[in-house]
Amino acid sequence: MGVGGVSLHQIAIPGWLFALGALPILLLALLKGDWKERALSAALAVQTIVKAGLIEWEIPLWSAALLDLMILAVCLNAALRSDRYWTIVASSFALLSVVTHGFRLARGVTVWAYLSLERVWCLFLLGALCAGVWAMLRPPPPAAANEA
Repeated sequence: MGVGGVSLHQIAIPGWLFALGALPILLLALLKGDWKERALSAALAVQTIVKAGLIEWEIPLWSAALLDLMILAVCLNAALRSDRYWTIVASSFALLSVVTHGFRLARGVTVWAYLSLERVWCLFLLGALCAGVWAMLRPPPPAAANEA
């Protein structure tokens, strides 16, 4: 079973390892995050479940691009309505993930490279989400002494 002649065991980052690493971040974002973190966490959870089933459920590969466009829309919405920098970083990685689907059409780009790069961008996006949740969990800085 594989995609484009590449079996799934040849992908650099296995899907189960990716899902296992993403689960704590997504749960933490759902439980402790603001609306931005919760929205992105829910969208990433849906994306992870559907992309894991792309091969098994015989879903067309173009649906992966639609999922990445959904993530980009959530990230852009959060970036435009937020005063946090992590949302800009997350939007950048979401855009790179969408652009990666165009690389699939280029000559010389192997399926292994395409699928691995897609997972790398998603890992970086999870890192940005983790930074956003971390910023929410930190206590606010103490008030300045001369403010009264």
